[in-house]
Amino acid sequence: DLDDTAVAPGRPLPWRALYETEGEPLRYRVIMEPTDQRWLFALDLAEPVEAEIGMTRDYRLLARRPVSQPFAYRVSSWPRYRMDTGLPRWLVMRNLQLPEGGNPRTRALVAELRSRADGPQAFVQATLAHFASGGYRYTLTP
Repeated sequence: DLDDTAVAPGRPLPWRALYETEGEPLRYRVIMEPTDQRWLFALDLAEPVEAEIGMTRDYRLLARRPVSQPFAYRVSSWPRYRMDTGLPRWLVMRNLQLPEGGNPRTRALVAELRSRADGPQAFVQATLAHFASGGYRYTLTP
Protein backbone atom coordinates (compact mmCIF):
# COMPACT_ATOMS: atom_id res chain seq x y z
CA ASP A 1 0.00 0.00 0.00
CA LEU A 2 0.96 3.63 -0.39
CA ASP A 3 2.38 5.23 2.73
CA ASP A 4 0.53 8.06 4.42
CA THR A 5 2.46 10.75 2.54
CA ALA A 6 0.73 9.74 -0.69
CA VAL A 7 -2.81 10.10 -1.82
CA ALA A 8 -4.44 6.75 -2.39
CA PRO A 9 -4.74 6.02 -6.11
CA GLY A 10 -7.79 7.50 -7.76
CA ARG A 11 -8.62 9.88 -4.87
CA PRO A 12 -8.60 13.70 -5.08
CA LEU A 13 -5.37 15.48 -4.22
CA PRO A 14 -5.89 17.59 -1.07
CA TRP A 15 -3.00 19.87 -2.05
CA ARG A 16 -4.17 20.35 -5.68
CA ALA A 17 -5.27 23.87 -4.72
CA LEU A 18 -1.64 24.70 -3.78
CA TYR A 19 -0.35 24.62 -7.34
CA GLU A 20 -1.43 26.30 -10.53
CA THR A 21 -0.90 24.95 -14.03
CA GLU A 22 -0.79 26.90 -17.29
CA GLY A 23 -1.73 25.69 -20.74
CA GLU A 24 -2.57 22.22 -21.89
CA PRO A 25 -0.84 19.24 -20.27
CA LEU A 26 1.49 16.90 -22.09
CA ARG A 27 -0.14 13.47 -22.06
CA TYR A 28 2.25 10.57 -22.46
CA ARG A 29 2.96 6.96 -21.64
CA VAL A 30 6.05 5.75 -19.77
CA ILE A 31 7.44 2.24 -20.04
CA MET A 32 9.70 1.72 -17.05
CA GLU A 33 12.19 -1.06 -16.47
CA PRO A 34 12.26 -2.72 -13.03
CA THR A 35 13.91 -0.75 -10.23
CA ASP A 36 12.47 -2.56 -7.20
CA GLN A 37 11.43 0.91 -6.00
CA ARG A 38 7.98 2.50 -5.85
CA TRP A 39 8.91 5.89 -7.35
CA LEU A 40 8.01 6.50 -10.97
CA PHE A 41 9.55 8.61 -13.71
CA ALA A 42 7.67 11.64 -15.01
CA LEU A 43 8.23 15.16 -16.30
CA ASP A 44 7.34 18.13 -14.06
CA LEU A 45 4.58 18.82 -12.89
CA ALA A 46 3.01 15.37 -13.25
CA GLU A 47 -0.36 14.08 -12.20
CA PRO A 48 -1.19 10.39 -12.36
CA VAL A 49 -3.79 9.22 -14.85
CA GLU A 50 -3.81 5.59 -13.77
CA ALA A 51 -5.73 4.50 -10.67
CA GLU A 52 -2.81 2.43 -9.32
CA ILE A 53 -0.50 5.44 -9.08
CA GLY A 54 -0.48 7.84 -6.13
CA MET A 55 1.11 11.24 -5.63
CA THR A 56 3.02 12.44 -2.57
CA ARG A 57 2.76 15.91 -1.05
CA ASP A 58 6.16 16.72 -2.56
CA TYR A 59 4.79 15.86 -6.03
CA ARG A 60 6.45 12.48 -6.51
CA LEU A 61 4.54 9.70 -8.23
CA LEU A 62 4.48 6.31 -6.50
CA ALA A 63 3.35 2.88 -7.60
CA ARG A 64 1.32 0.77 -5.21
CA ARG A 65 4.13 -1.80 -5.06
CA PRO A 66 7.83 -1.78 -6.02
CA VAL A 67 8.34 -2.00 -9.77
CA SER A 68 9.76 -5.51 -10.17
CA GLN A 69 8.93 -6.05 -13.85
CA PRO A 70 8.49 -3.75 -16.85
CA PHE A 71 5.69 -1.32 -16.01
CA ALA A 72 3.73 0.97 -18.36
CA TYR A 73 1.66 3.89 -17.09
CA ARG A 74 0.08 7.12 -18.36
CA VAL A 75 0.82 10.57 -16.95
CA SER A 76 -0.20 14.18 -17.62
CA SER A 77 2.49 16.84 -17.07
CA TRP A 78 2.41 20.62 -17.14
CA PRO A 79 5.78 22.18 -18.08
CA ARG A 80 4.45 25.56 -16.90
CA TYR A 81 3.29 25.66 -13.29
CA ARG A 82 3.60 27.45 -9.95
CA MET A 83 3.90 25.40 -6.76
CA ASP A 84 2.72 26.08 -3.25
CA THR A 85 0.73 29.17 -4.21
CA GLY A 86 -1.32 29.00 -1.02
CA LEU A 87 1.43 28.54 1.58
CA PRO A 88 1.20 30.79 4.62
CA ARG A 89 3.81 33.58 4.67
CA TRP A 90 5.53 32.18 7.80
CA LEU A 91 6.13 28.85 6.03
CA VAL A 92 7.47 30.57 2.91
CA MET A 93 9.91 32.56 5.08
CA ARG A 94 10.93 29.47 7.04
CA ASN A 95 11.72 27.60 3.82
CA LEU A 96 13.90 30.46 2.59
CA GLN A 97 16.20 30.24 5.63
CA LEU A 98 19.38 28.21 5.98
CA PRO A 99 19.34 25.62 8.74
CA GLU A 100 21.27 26.36 11.92
CA GLY A 101 24.93 25.38 11.76
CA GLY A 102 25.90 23.55 8.60
CA ASN A 103 28.93 23.79 6.38
CA PRO A 104 30.67 27.20 6.76
CA ARG A 105 31.77 27.27 3.09
CA THR A 106 28.19 26.64 1.96
CA ARG A 107 26.92 29.39 4.25
CA ALA A 108 29.54 31.80 2.87
CA LEU A 109 28.58 30.95 -0.72
CA VAL A 110 24.89 31.53 0.06
CA ALA A 111 25.69 34.87 1.73
CA GLU A 112 27.73 35.97 -1.30
CA LEU A 113 25.03 34.96 -3.79
CA ARG A 114 22.29 36.60 -1.69
CA SER A 115 24.24 39.85 -1.36
CA ARG A 116 24.28 40.20 -5.17
CA ALA A 117 20.58 39.33 -5.64
CA ASP A 118 17.67 41.79 -5.64
CA GLY A 119 15.22 39.27 -4.20
CA PRO A 120 14.36 35.57 -3.89
CA GLN A 121 13.86 35.02 -7.63
CA ALA A 122 17.18 36.67 -8.51
CA PHE A 123 18.87 34.61 -5.77
CA VAL A 124 17.51 31.38 -7.27
CA GLN A 125 18.69 32.43 -10.75
CA ALA A 126 22.16 33.31 -9.38
CA THR A 127 22.34 29.94 -7.61
CA LEU A 128 21.34 28.04 -10.75
CA ALA A 129 23.89 30.00 -12.80
CA HIS A 130 26.59 29.22 -10.23
CA PHE A 131 25.93 25.48 -10.43
CA ALA A 132 25.67 25.55 -14.23
CA SER A 133 29.03 27.27 -14.67
CA GLY A 134 30.91 26.06 -11.59
CA GLY A 135 32.41 22.88 -13.02
CA TYR A 136 30.34 20.61 -10.81
CA ARG A 137 29.79 17.03 -11.93
CA TYR A 138 28.14 13.88 -10.68
CA THR A 139 30.16 10.80 -9.89
CA LEU A 140 29.57 7.49 -8.17
CA THR A 141 33.25 7.39 -7.14
CA PRO A 142 34.02 10.65 -5.32
